[in-house]
Amino acid sequence: MKSEQVLYKEKIYLVIHRYDSGYLEIKESSSYNVILVHESEVKNVSVRPLPKLG
Repeated sequence: MKSEQVLYKEKIYLVIHRYDSGYLEIKESSSYNVILVHESEVKNVSVRPLPKLG
């Protein structure tokens, strides 16, 4: 399963939970701190898998 990632304040965050009200709980992958932000404050990021070598 792929995690949804968003851009917030020039950093990539993982989406923990999306509320019906439009708010998201997000966190940096290396942190335990969770931030509550509105979806209007973030931008969706699509991350492509790295190509296989060889």
